[in-house]
Amino acid sequence: MNTALDKVLADKAYDSDAFCVYIAEAGGEAVIPSNRSRAIAIPYDRNSCKERHLVECFINKIKHFRRIATRDE
Repeated sequence: MNTALDKVLADKAYDSDAFCVYIAEAGGEAVIPSNRSRAIAIPYDRNSCKERHLVECFINKIKHFRRIATRDE
């Protein structure tokens, strides 16, 4: 079983050195915007981050329609 990761997309809450090292050891690339409190910002792929944001907004919009989210009829 291959556990190698390609990219890990996350928001600013997951910006920690330990988490980024864990992703790198697993063979992945961390696409995480830097927290404001970080002294030196870590570069990341902005286009991938924009795609993550679109998906999160779509899921949030679907949640407003509870009938679809829970498949009640």
